[in-house]
Amino acid sequence: MIDRIQLNYSNMKEYAENASHEIQTPLSIINAKMELLLQSGDLKEKQLKSVLDAYEASNRLSRVNKTLLLLAKIENRQFPESKLINPKDIFDYQFEFLEDLILSKKLEISTNYEDNVQIKVNPYLAEVLFSNLIKNAIRHNIEGGKIFIELTGKQLMISNSGSALMTDPENLFKRFYKSSTSKESLGLGLSIVQKICEVYDFRLNYDYQNDLHRIRVDFV
Repeated sequence: MIDRIQLNYSNMKEYAENASHEIQTPLSIINAKMELLLQSGDLKEKQLKSVLDAYEASNRLSRVNKTLLLLAKIENRQFPESKLINPKDIFDYQFEFLEDLILSKKLEISTNYEDNVQIKVNPYLAEVLFSNLIKNAIRHNIEGGKIFIELTGKQLMISNSGSALMTDPENLFKRFYKSSTSKESLGLGLSIVQKICEVYDFRLNYDYQNDLHRIRVDFV
């Protein structure tokens, strides 16, 4: 029975990876063809809109495919290599990378970092974890809102301004759940955060206090 379970697990993992690859290849071809059409300059306004809508839908499908594959790999523990990383470095990079979006929403960023915080995780998963939390705090913020980050060796707290949820907070971590109508959101970011926390036995909590959405990650 153990051998059969291991075989089924290997077959499912291989199927997920192969299916994702087979889907991604034609999507890449479709996107390339769409880009050529958009750059041709020969399309009428109505045709241009149709091609642009199809291009955006294809790009979205590609992102969903890649994200679901990442979730499958995380669940299958396919990121074994770990080393000490400092979350502050990832936050600093993300704030610089997303500076235009932060400025456009007129967000105020406040940080409080304990010195020399290091946690042992896979570097790629660390980047995915912390960048998703930052993007979530930005995307679901209000214009002129605030983001607070508190980091210690024991926990991370990210808070952002915004209206209270109209649904059960547990829904936040369900796949494809979206608390906003943002076209950019796939509804998978916090699901990925939860899966990464499960891999490293981090405790993940959400609450809403004083008009702030607060996500806390306990490292120990």
